[in-house]
Amino acid sequence: MAAFFCVFFLAGTAAAEPVCSAKLEVGTRCVATLASLRPTQPAVGLMRVEDEAASLAGLSPDALEKRLKKRRVPLVAGPDGALYLVDRHHQSRALLRLGQREVPARLVGRLDKATTFWNDMQARHWAWLRDAAGRPLPPEKLPATLAELPDDPWRSLAGYAEDAGFVGKSGDGYFAEFVWAEWLVTRLPAPPTRDSLDDDLATVKRLICVVPTAKLPGEPGRACAKR
Repeated sequence: MAAFFCVFFLAGTAAAEPVCSAKLEVGTRCVATLASLRPTQPAVGLMRVEDEAASLAGLSPDALEKRLKKRRVPLVAGPDGALYLVDRHHQSRALLRLGQREVPARLVGRLDKATTFWNDMQARHWAWLRDAAGRPLPPEKLPATLAELPDDPWRSLAGYAEDAGFVGKSGDGYFAEFVWAEWLVTRLPAPPTRDSLDDDLATVKRLICVVPTAKLPGEPGRACAKR
């Protein structure tokens, strides 16, 4: 049923908006082919992807259309003519999981100089080039497609910690969940799973709300004030 909703949505959108391409003017709303988009981060939290897929699958066609148009995926045109996804990796991966082929998008930028492309992407906070341990990641090591993005369970845990209110959104906290994931991987004994999530979040709450940490984006969250 979820796949039907997606196809229904696209039938209406495709007729009204152009297909996304690097030739469009910046600011143009368009319909992007998910399989062609280039990731700008090395991983996703698959638990979070599963949650997003379940949420999308429960929507009516009208509600799905409204949600995806409100949360359009932002794209940057690169010097190679490719379209780079600069946010909403989890939503996009969830749509792939549901059989979606296309998604509403908006071209938010164009960077034409190949020699400085990735430096410019990072300067604009459009790319995260560090691995799960915080080591620099060469751009060529990024997955080529959304379907190839591996799981980073620590990224999922960071997202759940934010949902629980242990950390809050920071105005300058670009890729904050990845920063928190790097911090958490050195403080918990094993990668989080669905089965361990409650215990892991209790540990995260103690670490963030009780034990002082190094300066990290968004800490402490609203839930820490209630302890």
